[in-house]
Amino acid sequence: MRALCRAEGVGSATGLLAAVCALLHRLSGQRDVCVGMPVSRRDDPALAEVVGMLVNTVPVRVDLPGETTFREALRRTGRAVADAVAHGDLPFDEIVRAADVPRGADTPLFRVLVGHERAGGPRADDTGPAVRELRPPFPTARYDLSYYFTEDADDAALSVEYRTALFDPDRVERLLGHFRTLLTAALAAPDRPLAELPLLTPEEERETAGLATGTRVEARPPVTEQIADRARRTPDAVAVACGDTQVTYAGLMDRVRRLAARLRELGAGPERPVVVAVPRSADLPVALLAVLASGSAFVPVDPGHPPAHLARVCADSGARLAVTTTAARPALPQDGLRTLLLDAEEPPPGSPEPIAVPEPGRLAYVLYTSGSTGRPKGVMIEHRSLAGLMAVMDEVDPIGPGDTWLATSSVTFDVCLAELLWPLTRGATVAVSAAGVGRPGLAGELRRFAPTHLQVTPSAARLLLADRDTAAGLRGLRALILAGEPLTGRLVRELARATDARVHNLYGPTEATVYATHHADPDPEQAAVPIGRPVAGAVVQVLDERGRPCPPGVPGELWIGGTGVARGYLGQPELTRQRFTDAPAAGGRAYRTGDLARRRTDGVLEFLGRLDRQVKVRGVRVEPAQVERALEEHPRVRQAVVTPRTGPAGITELIAYAVPAGCDEAELLAHLRARLPQAMVPAAVVALDRIPLTRNGKTDFAALPEPTVRRSAPGDGPPRTDAQRAVASLWAEVLGRPGPGTDADFFASGGDSLKLVALYERLESRWPGALRLAELFDLTTVAAQAEAVERRARTTPAGPEGAGPEGAGARRVEL
Repeated sequence: MRALCRAEGVGSATGLLAAVCALLHRLSGQRDVCVGMPVSRRDDPALAEVVGMLVNTVPVRVDLPGETTFREALRRTGRAVADAVAHGDLPFDEIVRAADVPRGADTPLFRVLVGHERAGGPRADDTGPAVRELRPPFPTARYDLSYYFTEDADDAALSVEYRTALFDPDRVERLLGHFRTLLTAALAAPDRPLAELPLLTPEEERETAGLATGTRVEARPPVTEQIADRARRTPDAVAVACGDTQVTYAGLMDRVRRLAARLRELGAGPERPVVVAVPRSADLPVALLAVLASGSAFVPVDPGHPPAHLARVCADSGARLAVTTTAARPALPQDGLRTLLLDAEEPPPGSPEPIAVPEPGRLAYVLYTSGSTGRPKGVMIEHRSLAGLMAVMDEVDPIGPGDTWLATSSVTFDVCLAELLWPLTRGATVAVSAAGVGRPGLAGELRRFAPTHLQVTPSAARLLLADRDTAAGLRGLRALILAGEPLTGRLVRELARATDARVHNLYGPTEATVYATHHADPDPEQAAVPIGRPVAGAVVQVLDERGRPCPPGVPGELWIGGTGVARGYLGQPELTRQRFTDAPAAGGRAYRTGDLARRRTDGVLEFLGRLDRQVKVRGVRVEPAQVERALEEHPRVRQAVVTPRTGPAGITELIAYAVPAGCDEAELLAHLRARLPQAMVPAAVVALDRIPLTRNGKTDFAALPEPTVRRSAPGDGPPRTDAQRAVASLWAEVLGRPGPGTDADFFASGGDSLKLVALYERLESRWPGALRLAELFDLTTVAAQAEAVERRARTTPAGPEGAGPEGAGARRVEL
């Protein structure tokens, strides 16, 4: 260290300070590092005889761009120290005032102190006073971290003082190890960029590799073979139920074989995608399995999505064949697509047809997600990965004969595969919800099927809890799986009051075959619930920008390797090369998620957000760029920007900003509804003369205005009665737009199922018991809801002391 510092014209104290700045730069990802440094002020001869501690603390600000080497860091730190010392007489309080730091700021300007002193201290001759060093204990730490170096003729010692509210001893010991590893590597190769220097000790590297790897998964037969084996063992058990329909395992596989044979006659075969457009019914799992049994790969679509969106998916997938129903057929393209209608063209019973046994590397399905280029991305999943998903679910919460899974997820949401297929491999019953989450009828299905397993997004769980009847149906669950969005401890507490089910938090992108991490029994006192540890067969690493494992507690990008990694994106080789790449630390070929995460010292992963603009809206992954491209397809829109925001009801929603010419918001929203799934339609479109830009020419999102107020549609009258005015004010709170007319439609005004829950909670608080959540799906105007409230008030007997719909006697109090 001393030799290198002499060569660069700096002292060893500056070299040690540079090493600390380099460590902070690597741990935080910040190039602009500011630390505090004590400076002695005894250089004035007038102070030579003064007794006391004449020390001032000065901020040292060091800029470390991306490719800075340690040698360059020494030079930069040397200049910064020289500048700070030159102004060392300026009191620290004056610097704080000049920097305009807000009052009450804790440790302003810097949070880390770096001190340096020579060993030995002051000495006295035989005739002078005796001098000895005292180190009294300090009850509190002044800074988050304080690095104190003591240097003698041979070496230097380092001690660290830290705030126990922020760090524990193990974390500080690791920090010391990172410092030693970084400094050792920097001295060995001072011209190597700081970003390439290692941080982890050899012991930590071994530990991290172990924590990043899930349990080993043995190769399993294809899913269709696993279900066929169950059918041979329990042919009369109920495999699929929906409404009054029940299908046994024997009946399921007989129908699957006959449909698979017919699909092969129509051209199905290996690596050939087949669209499945089947409404929620007992036919849905039959159709998916029939495509797999034919040797083809299924492409699931929701027949309720706009025809333009379905046409894009069909064209992009290259499918020439579709399995659908008579009612759903009109939503699909009319040209170039042969169809097998389940309700009109099913082959008659006959001799059993053999099921195709695909090779593990053959394509099993293609599932489309939102694309940042405006083009949906078709994620290709192979049979080995789909079979591995069954092993993952076995580890999460075992299921078997006598158990029932109520399948509520959309077929375009990859988690539906765990609902529709995995229970059938274990002899359980799949009850397909015809209603789905957030629609009337789900409470009845919970009572009818008495499921043991249920899977929803956190947003959907909130929707279930808001309805008393639906919440009551959760009581008998054994396992409740939450996935698709970050989970909060608050929601865990609310669920604990409604059900005794074991709660599981699962995380995973479509590109990793549904799930990559699992966290069971979350702590309800945590603000944000961790995403847990890798599932079976997965390797999940937190890597820095150079592809090396980050130390525990340090944020980085989440990479996923293992058996669940997808083949890539259909027809998009360049995007596939960008997102699926070789990562030795993640076990080989891995997927870059774009998610920011960190690993705790116990191996548990915490999700921190996105590195790009991708967001989750009601559990659906949305690329704002795709919505922007759809908006710019309107002939009168010159430019568009879409950004998420948290609405008045605390729900994530999209807001679009457009530079239109001669068109209004209603026309633009109608344009988007005809092209995009509902979750991707913005809550509002704000017209601008131009999109604000930063100095670098990029969109200045901070300068975008709040959504403009959308008034009532023409012909709507203003609220006239007290009930109408009260309901309209609640609408304004939820939608963030005052002034709805009496005949304005809630959903057409930017509402959705989650905002409807927020509205219901406010109505329930104002008029307890006056309305049920399910009724609000039909009563979608201010006038209709106000009339229902008034009617219920007239038919509710008044209690003592004027108690009624708004009286204390009618209020529900939860303790």
